[in-house]
Amino acid sequence: MGVVIILLILLAFTIGDTKVLTVLEGDNTQLEFSYPCDNARVTLRNGHRPIFYDSANPESVPLPENRDLVFQSETETNNCLLQLKINPVLRSDGGGYILTVYDGEGNILEDPRVGLRVDYPPGKASCEWGEENVVDDWRSMLCKAPAGSMSGQIACYQQGVRLPPVSTPTEVGDILQQTIWVRYSQTSYCCASLQDQLTDRCACNDFIWDPLQNGTVITDPCSTPRQDSTSSQSPNEDNISFPTIAILSPVYESITEKPVMNNAYISLHSAVFVLLVIMTIVALFVVLTISFRKIFKRYDYTSVSTIEVQP
Repeated sequence: MGVVIILLILLAFTIGDTKVLTVLEGDNTQLEFSYPCDNARVTLRNGHRPIFYDSANPESVPLPENRDLVFQSETETNNCLLQLKINPVLRSDGGGYILTVYDGEGNILEDPRVGLRVDYPPGKASCEWGEENVVDDWRSMLCKAPAGSMSGQIACYQQGVRLPPVSTPTEVGDILQQTIWVRYSQTSYCCASLQDQLTDRCACNDFIWDPLQNGTVITDPCSTPRQDSTSSQSPNEDNISFPTIAILSPVYESITEKPVMNNAYISLHSAVFVLLVIMTIVALFVVLTISFRKIFKRYDYTSVSTIEVQP
């Protein structure tokens, strides 16, 4: 994806104003190119890739199944319009499309260009158990998914309730990863989604943890009677008990909970403080005493000669 973005930037710098479209993977789009109808040949290609349309031999290269070309002519301006329709848009469709128009001698008359950026969400998630066992049945589960061009996250559900995360989602290279608190003894459903758009919990089944390991796990997160598929984003949490906030993770850390100090700890702390104060005073007294002695030695009056006065 980074290569595509660099190509689009270079394309903009080389020709000035370039129209760049941003489309989600799976959607449809239409690229339009206006060019003079009075020409000898027209070609269309995507960046440095081979030409996929040549008016001199239109049947030479078959179009991909998701692409279609539509031609229109404008009699008033003597210009023609080529429309490239893409449905659905694939990740490989991204790039800079160049329409090159030639005259009869092979000279380039025009080369209008349109950039296409394809955004896509993270891929399917897979999870594995961590070594940490927090309390009772709760354990940490590390989930990973191929990173997308858009920010993503990973969510896990048990009994229709989203489970609390241990960490925030991070990208390591081209991998999106996040750790979730999960109860080991219950079936869990995990999936990757966009950062600002969770996957509906009834469709969240990228990874399924089967505690019985017997293949009888239900692959539909919303198929059990205790779950209500009509409220997919706001499940009832009364039937699930999470560990306390302080145990869960720094993400759910409570600023109101502070460690309780016993009386022995407080007494020891006070004694050490008093001892440090006394030692500081003693050290200051010793330093001052030594300084005064040096001053008095410098002005020793016993060695001053006296003059006897004769009567």
